[in-house]
Amino acid sequence: MVRSDSDLVRQCLAGDNSAYDELVEKYQKQLYNFCYRMLGNSEDAGDAVQEAFVKAFYALGGFRLGASFGPWLHRIAYNLCVDKQRARGRTSSLSLEEEAEVGREPADNGVSPSQAAEISELGDDLREAIAELPPRYQAVIIMKHFEQLDVKEISTALRIPEGTVKASLHRARHMLRKKLAHLEATV
Repeated sequence: MVRSDSDLVRQCLAGDNSAYDELVEKYQKQLYNFCYRMLGNSEDAGDAVQEAFVKAFYALGGFRLGASFGPWLHRIAYNLCVDKQRARGRTSSLSLEEEAEVGREPADNGVSPSQAAEISELGDDLREAIAELPPRYQAVIIMKHFEQLDVKEISTALRIPEGTVKASLHRARHMLRKKLAHLEATV
Protein backbone atom coordinates (compact mmCIF):
# COMPACT_ATOMS: atom_id res chain seq x y z
CA MET A 1 0.00 0.00 0.00
CA VAL A 2 1.39 3.37 -1.05
CA ARG A 3 0.89 6.03 1.58
CA SER A 4 0.66 9.72 0.69
CA ASP A 5 3.34 12.12 1.85
CA SER A 6 0.87 13.78 4.22
CA ASP A 7 -0.01 10.40 5.76
CA LEU A 8 3.67 9.60 6.18
CA VAL A 9 4.33 12.97 7.83
CA ARG A 10 1.32 12.50 10.11
CA GLN A 11 2.55 9.05 11.13
CA CYS A 12 6.07 10.33 11.66
CA LEU A 13 4.79 13.11 13.91
CA ALA A 14 2.94 10.41 15.86
CA GLY A 15 6.28 8.67 16.49
CA ASP A 16 6.47 6.18 13.60
CA ASN A 17 10.07 6.58 12.40
CA SER A 18 9.57 4.00 9.66
CA ALA A 19 7.24 6.52 8.00
CA TYR A 20 10.14 8.97 7.76
CA ASP A 21 12.31 6.19 6.36
CA GLU A 22 9.75 5.85 3.55
CA LEU A 23 9.96 9.57 2.83
CA VAL A 24 13.74 9.39 2.74
CA GLU A 25 13.63 6.39 0.41
CA LYS A 26 11.11 8.13 -1.84
CA TYR A 27 13.05 11.41 -2.19
CA GLN A 28 16.69 10.53 -1.58
CA LYS A 29 17.75 9.92 -5.18
CA GLN A 30 15.85 12.93 -6.54
CA LEU A 31 17.27 15.19 -3.84
CA TYR A 32 20.80 13.87 -4.38
CA ASN A 33 20.54 14.59 -8.12
CA PHE A 34 19.32 18.10 -7.40
CA CYS A 35 22.13 18.80 -4.91
CA TYR A 36 24.72 17.26 -7.20
CA ARG A 37 23.66 19.50 -10.06
CA MET A 38 23.68 22.54 -7.79
CA LEU A 39 27.05 21.76 -6.22
CA GLY A 40 28.84 19.76 -8.92
CA ASN A 41 30.48 17.54 -6.32
CA SER A 42 29.28 14.16 -5.09
CA GLU A 43 30.68 14.55 -1.58
CA ASP A 44 29.08 17.97 -1.06
CA ALA A 45 25.83 16.71 -2.58
CA GLY A 46 25.75 13.73 -0.23
CA ASP A 47 26.40 16.01 2.75
CA ALA A 48 23.67 18.42 1.63
CA VAL A 49 21.15 15.60 1.21
CA GLN A 50 21.92 14.23 4.65
CA GLU A 51 21.66 17.69 6.21
CA ALA A 52 18.40 18.36 4.34
CA PHE A 53 16.77 15.19 5.66
CA VAL A 54 17.93 15.91 9.21
CA LYS A 55 16.65 19.50 9.03
CA ALA A 56 13.39 18.32 7.49
CA PHE A 57 12.92 15.75 10.24
CA TYR A 58 13.30 18.35 12.97
CA ALA A 59 11.09 20.81 11.08
CA LEU A 60 8.24 18.37 10.36
CA GLY A 61 6.08 20.08 12.96
CA GLY A 62 6.07 23.16 10.71
CA PHE A 63 5.14 21.21 7.58
CA ARG A 64 1.64 22.09 6.42
CA LEU A 65 -0.25 18.82 6.01
CA GLY A 66 -1.81 18.58 2.58
CA ALA A 67 1.08 20.52 1.02
CA SER A 68 3.57 18.81 -1.28
CA PHE A 69 6.47 17.35 0.68
CA GLY A 70 8.86 17.25 -2.32
CA PRO A 71 8.98 21.01 -2.98
CA TRP A 72 9.24 21.69 0.77
CA LEU A 73 12.21 19.34 0.97
CA HIS A 74 13.76 20.89 -2.16
CA ARG A 75 13.55 24.31 -0.48
CA ILE A 76 15.57 23.03 2.46
CA ALA A 77 18.11 21.44 0.11
CA TYR A 78 18.28 24.60 -2.03
CA ASN A 79 19.11 26.73 1.00
CA LEU A 80 21.82 24.28 2.06
CA CYS A 81 23.30 24.24 -1.46
CA VAL A 82 23.39 28.03 -1.64
CA ASP A 83 25.07 28.14 1.78
CA LYS A 84 27.66 25.60 0.63
CA GLN A 85 28.30 27.56 -2.57
CA ARG A 86 28.86 30.74 -0.58
CA ALA A 87 31.11 28.98 1.92
CA ARG A 88 33.43 27.47 -0.66
CA GLY A 89 33.12 30.01 -3.45
CA ARG A 90 31.89 28.88 -6.79
CA THR A 91 33.74 25.96 -8.30
CA SER A 92 33.08 24.22 -11.55
CA SER A 93 31.35 20.89 -11.85
CA LEU A 94 33.16 17.58 -12.07
CA SER A 95 35.26 16.70 -15.08
CA LEU A 96 34.42 13.61 -17.12
CA GLU A 97 37.24 11.70 -15.41
CA GLU A 98 35.89 12.56 -11.95
CA GLU A 99 32.37 11.59 -12.96
CA ALA A 100 33.57 8.23 -14.27
CA GLU A 101 35.45 7.74 -10.99
CA VAL A 102 32.28 8.23 -8.93
CA GLY A 103 30.23 5.99 -11.23
CA ARG A 104 28.39 8.53 -13.33
CA GLU A 105 29.75 7.44 -16.68
CA PRO A 106 26.97 7.41 -19.27
CA ALA A 107 25.54 4.02 -20.16
CA ASP A 108 26.26 2.50 -23.55
CA ASN A 109 23.45 3.62 -25.82
CA GLY A 110 24.75 2.50 -29.19
CA VAL A 111 26.69 5.64 -30.12
CA SER A 112 30.24 5.53 -31.42
CA PRO A 113 33.11 6.52 -29.12
CA SER A 114 33.63 9.78 -31.02
CA GLN A 115 29.93 10.64 -30.76
CA ALA A 116 29.99 9.74 -27.06
CA ALA A 117 32.99 12.01 -26.53
CA GLU A 118 31.22 14.84 -28.36
CA ILE A 119 28.04 14.36 -26.31
CA SER A 120 30.08 14.19 -23.12
CA GLU A 121 31.86 17.43 -24.01
CA LEU A 122 28.52 19.13 -24.68
CA GLY A 123 27.27 17.85 -21.31
CA ASP A 124 30.39 19.22 -19.60
CA ASP A 125 29.86 22.59 -21.28
CA LEU A 126 26.22 22.62 -20.19
CA ARG A 127 27.10 21.69 -16.58
CA GLU A 128 29.73 24.42 -16.47
CA ALA A 129 27.29 26.97 -17.91
CA ILE A 130 24.63 26.02 -15.34
CA ALA A 131 27.22 26.21 -12.54
CA GLU A 132 28.03 29.79 -13.59
CA LEU A 133 24.40 30.92 -13.24
CA PRO A 134 23.27 32.69 -10.07
CA PRO A 135 21.92 30.14 -7.56
CA ARG A 136 18.22 30.92 -8.11
CA TYR A 137 18.59 30.49 -11.86
CA GLN A 138 20.53 27.27 -11.34
CA ALA A 139 17.75 26.00 -9.12
CA VAL A 140 14.88 26.76 -11.53
CA ILE A 141 16.71 25.18 -14.48
CA ILE A 142 17.61 22.07 -12.49
CA MET A 143 14.16 21.72 -10.91
CA LYS A 144 12.35 22.21 -14.21
CA HIS A 145 14.53 20.33 -16.67
CA PHE A 146 16.29 17.73 -14.56
CA GLU A 147 13.92 17.12 -11.64
CA GLN A 148 10.79 17.50 -13.80
CA LEU A 149 9.03 19.73 -11.27
CA ASP A 150 6.25 21.93 -12.59
CA VAL A 151 6.16 25.72 -12.16
CA LYS A 152 3.84 25.50 -9.16
CA GLU A 153 6.14 23.04 -7.35
CA ILE A 154 9.18 25.22 -8.09
CA SER A 155 7.25 28.23 -6.82
CA THR A 156 6.51 26.39 -3.60
CA ALA A 157 10.07 25.14 -3.19
CA LEU A 158 11.68 28.53 -3.75
CA ARG A 159 8.90 30.55 -2.13
CA ILE A 160 8.55 32.85 -5.10
CA PRO A 161 5.47 33.58 -7.20
CA GLU A 162 4.79 31.40 -10.25
CA GLY A 163 5.31 34.41 -12.51
CA THR A 164 8.75 34.91 -11.01
CA VAL A 165 9.56 31.25 -11.67
CA LYS A 166 8.55 31.68 -15.31
CA ALA A 167 10.59 34.87 -15.63
CA SER A 168 13.58 33.21 -13.94
CA LEU A 169 13.33 30.24 -16.29
CA HIS A 170 13.25 32.61 -19.26
CA ARG A 171 16.26 34.58 -18.01
CA ALA A 172 18.20 31.44 -17.12
CA ARG A 173 17.59 29.93 -20.55
CA HIS A 174 18.64 33.19 -22.17
CA MET A 175 21.86 33.25 -20.10
CA LEU A 176 22.56 29.64 -21.03
CA ARG A 177 22.01 30.37 -24.72
CA LYS A 178 24.53 33.22 -24.52
CA LYS A 179 27.06 31.11 -22.62
CA LEU A 180 26.69 28.22 -25.06
CA ALA A 181 26.48 30.28 -28.27
CA HIS A 182 30.02 29.26 -29.20
CA LEU A 183 28.82 25.67 -29.53
CA GLU A 184 26.43 26.45 -32.40
CA ALA A 185 29.35 26.76 -34.78
CA THR A 186 30.64 23.31 -33.81
CA VAL A 187 27.31 21.46 -33.89
